[in-house]
Amino acid sequence: MIQTSFNFTAPRSRRSDPASSRRAERDFVESGGPKRHADIIMDLVRQYPGWTAKQLGTLGVLKFEQIDRRTKEMEEAGRIRRVANGSEDLRLYPA
Repeated sequence: MIQTSFNFTAPRSRRSDPASSRRAERDFVESGGPKRHADIIMDLVRQYPGWTAKQLGTLGVLKFEQIDRRTKEMEEAGRIRRVANGSEDLRLYPA
């Protein structure tokens, strides 16, 4: 049996979001924004291994929300490891 492969990326905007939000998302993705952010985060995680997204956000390079949004994708891609330490926030390490 041949199984069809799908290259599907779920949208970050919700169906209930205004059209302007969906346009902003599309423009950000088309401009390479997610990859740029992931590369910046990777550099930060290499410089500051074990820091949380909140701590990296205090450096002023990217906001906490921008960092937090990318870390799951980066972990799934094998670029970083997110490590839970009890009830603390997830600590980020290079993979």
